[in-house]
Amino acid sequence: MVNKPLASNICHLGSILLVSSVWYLASATSISALSFQEVIVDSAADSSPDNPWGKGEGDLDGDGDKDLIVGAYSGGGLVWYQNPTWTKRQIGTGSFSTDVESSDMDNDGDLDVIAVTGSGTSLYRNSGSGSGWTSSVVANRIMHDIELADFNRDGKMDFVTRNQGGDGNRGYLYLQGSNLVFSEQSLSDLSAGEGLLAKDLDADGDPDIILDQIWLENNGGTLSTWPKHAYVNSWHTETFIAACDMNNDGRQDVILSPSESAGGMHRISYFRSPVDPKSGGWTEIIVDANAETVHHFVGCADFDRDGDVDIAAAEMQQGTDPDEVKIYENQGNNTTFTKTVLSSGGSHSMRIVDVDSDGDPDLFGANWNGIQPVKLWINRYSEPVGTPTPIPVPGDGNGDGHVNGVDYMIWFNHYRMSVLGPTNGDYNSSGYVDGVDYMVWFTNYGR
Repeated sequence: MVNKPLASNICHLGSILLVSSVWYLASATSISALSFQEVIVDSAADSSPDNPWGKGEGDLDGDGDKDLIVGAYSGGGLVWYQNPTWTKRQIGTGSFSTDVESSDMDNDGDLDVIAVTGSGTSLYRNSGSGSGWTSSVVANRIMHDIELADFNRDGKMDFVTRNQGGDGNRGYLYLQGSNLVFSEQSLSDLSAGEGLLAKDLDADGDPDIILDQIWLENNGGTLSTWPKHAYVNSWHTETFIAACDMNNDGRQDVILSPSESAGGMHRISYFRSPVDPKSGGWTEIIVDANAETVHHFVGCADFDRDGDVDIAAAEMQQGTDPDEVKIYENQGNNTTFTKTVLSSGGSHSMRIVDVDSDGDPDLFGANWNGIQPVKLWINRYSEPVGTPTPIPVPGDGNGDGHVNGVDYMIWFNHYRMSVLGPTNGDYNSSGYVDGVDYMVWFTNYGR
């Protein structure tokens, strides 16, 4: 048995930093067969981002698993958390707003990050492994939402943005030209409100744009010429939007949740597409008839792996308590849904992402106001009861799910070596084993 060395005995290790991305495990709250495990990726006590408005995901280091991205409005800048240790790494500094996306914007084979900032939209080009970033301003308008897609099918990624409230009556399309310069097109006769999604609703091979109540048909022309089609006659104008094939008919259906203004009541619904989505005749299926207007996230995936699509939603923290993070489980007929509450702490602008690469969708998010913990909800539905797959714990070098003396010896035997990964004692995945890695092990010893 190896005794745990005291932190006071490691002064010879050089500069030592506490690692903020520590995992805390909590038991899942489950009302049905669904089972999720809540994990804190970055806790408020460890100086997590202040006002973490923007959330995104993508494989930024190219190792095959999904990393997490957070943009903070008030402090902490734009950061990413490296899967599986969740070591926090900086992308950029400044103030970041409510949306951040990743895609290979420059066609060099790695994922870049594009984020709505406090003053416009900025692109952060990835050096190749997430270790270096080159930033540029690609739009100067203050926006609330951004969606990425190749709208003109020229092989280069474009983006569309929209603001909220009274300023949500305009949309802006940015088409990529040469040298990552984007040309702007605008549409100024939209209704006020919020909500934006890019999806090919008419199945013609190019992405369309979905807003609250209407969708814009991509006709290959300038944005101002895109035909508008209604899928609902009246709805709460401030929305979060998702789209999935809810009834397995090969067509994309639209899901809406009311996203702003505490104290109001509306509903969460999906709108079933007709054979021709341009013709009208969309059918509303009410998922939750009594939803407070603070559901700043709705999404869709087969969370219970039964072959049909379920709906996830979350209430922001300013709502009437409890602020639910929840799954509406499709009962198989695509019209009846059973609610499973995962948390009563709320969340905002969540992402559906398979962080543990086990084939089922997990959830990632954080509340928006103040210094908030960054959280995951790990889907355990596909695992036999009583035999959960171990979650990677920082400082666990041999992968047994525990941090103990064995892991200390792994660190000790590789100290001051240029090696990569927890199996070599490089617990923060920096490529060099030093005192920082010791503090990762020390902080998590006994877990």
